[in-house]
Amino acid sequence: MSGRILESNWVRLALIVTVAVLLVSGVLYYLLVLAPALSIGPIKDPAGDVLLNLGSNYPGMVDIVGGSLEEGGNTMNVSVDVAEAVSGVNVGEFARWDVTLVLENGSDVLGTFELHVEINATGFFGVIQNLEDESSKPCQVNSHGNTLTAVVVFDRPENPERAEWRIISTYEKFSGEELIASSYDFAPDNGMQTTVFED
Repeated sequence: MSGRILESNWVRLALIVTVAVLLVSGVLYYLLVLAPALSIGPIKDPAGDVLLNLGSNYPGMVDIVGGSLEEGGNTMNVSVDVAEAVSGVNVGEFARWDVTLVLENGSDVLGTFELHVEINATGFFGVIQNLEDESSKPCQVNSHGNTLTAVVVFDRPENPERAEWRIISTYEKFSGEELIASSYDFAPDNGMQTTVFED
């Protein structure tokens, strides 16, 4: 009788240890594999990962290192952090940041927009475009040090729960009509970023 009780206790102990190992393995898998892939919150992007198409130089302001998105009412603030201070460019040079923005509620897509911010020799320009009806509106663009901010006021769906978004920067330099430098950067490097809005 005591042998059966001892054997039963060993079986229970082995079962408890097995369940504990499976739980720990599941938590580690989530933390190390799944959680980084979710990309929730502000964007963080490594410095120095700009891709060169042509030429060997680019201004550090196209090297994206981070970004954030905030919403309130019909206004959204999009901030892009870059490796070097945002500055003007010379004639024949163009720097641009394109932000794709997909607003969602539950599993439904409420609207898809694209923010275009460009710097050329005459200054900054910002436009938000509704990709569904192709309408567009200008937006206010500011720069302070290594941060470029666009204040977007637009007709968007009410109460989006979250946004899937991505930033792409590009730089081009021309000599006359000849393209002599071209580079770009993505943030995040793969897929889209998810930002969940507070109620």
